Amino acid sequence: MSSITSGWLNQCTDGTCAGGIGKLYIANANQVTSISTNASAACTAITMTSTASVFYQVEFRDNSGAFTETVAVDQDTLSVAVDQSLVGVINCRDQELRNLIQDMANQACGLVCVHVENTGNYWIWGAETVGGKKRPARLTNSEGLSGALFTDSNQETLTISCRTTNKARYIVNGETVMGLLD
Repeated sequence: MSSITSGWLNQCTDGTCAGGIGKLYIANANQVTSISTNASAACTAITMTSTASVFYQVEFRDNSGAFTETVAVDQDTLSVAVDQSLVGVINCRDQELRNLIQDMANQACGLVCVHVENTGNYWIWGAETVGGKKRPARLTNSEGLSGALFTDSNQETLTISCRTTNKARYIVNGETVMGLLD
């Protein structure tokens, strides 16, 4: 059982925080052995199985990436389910993108994802273990579109999803942590 230990005060920022996903990094879930967290449950380090294991960067078209996280609490049992989903568009379908999508679709062990929001904050998800079982993220949908008109976008829209019991974890010094893993 936990207790509320803090609140949240308006940060008095000018305007709103910028939306959107700037970058996505993906790794094979079986190559991420652990994440270290601090007292606030924020991620401070990511440990991989070997130095050959890395996160790969995936670039989405500007203003096309969004991360959604929905927390549902059963009022009777108090069980918590967190549904996480990232949707992004990649321009210009080619063989390399085809191979990435095929590899992601066939990844039995799942993925660990780190996305960078346009606020500059790094978040890791798909790395949680619940009841002794890893809860990785997975490619759940990919839709390729050639476009009909010459001016139409030729693109792939990817959806990566995860169901777990914890919200994505903020990565302290995210740029430094990820710089060691790519």
